[in-house]
Amino acid sequence: MTTKAHFLGPVSLNLSLDTVLDRLFDDFAVHMPPAELPRLHVEIDCVEIFADVGRAKSAISHLRSIGCGVIVDEMTLDLLPYVRVNRFDFDFLKIHLPRHEIGGLMDDSCIKAIRNLPHEKIFFTRCDTDGALAAGRMLDVGLYQGWHVDDLAEGRLARA
Repeated sequence: MTTKAHFLGPVSLNLSLDTVLDRLFDDFAVHMPPAELPRLHVEIDCVEIFADVGRAKSAISHLRSIGCGVIVDEMTLDLLPYVRVNRFDFDFLKIHLPRHEIGGLMDDSCIKAIRNLPHEKIFFTRCDTDGALAAGRMLDVGLYQGWHVDDLAEGRLARA
């Protein structure tokens, strides 16, 4: 893959901190065409980040040094008000917003935490209702993932 890589757009890989900091990843990256590295974003699970913040910062710094993007993945609404996720150098933050958790947006501390983040870097993921999209628009979030969004994009549902 590395010798023939040509991405039409951004590509993301879910990787562990162990993988990012392993020599195997360096071998992978060194064989990537340099023009393709900025299109490669590595998603790191926030559980791993918060389990070892120093190691996570080292991994993020390493990804930046080779030109890759960084995505903090798996953030939840209940955790968001209690962590300073903006301490990390990331391109995107993926926040879960499935239907059974959308009520978390009624919490003032959660709304404040979202508003304190750069809105252009926030992805609402696991979006499975129009309510999730409406909440995102209210908070000036423009990036979404989830089956409902896929259905809208593919024309299986009427556009909201």
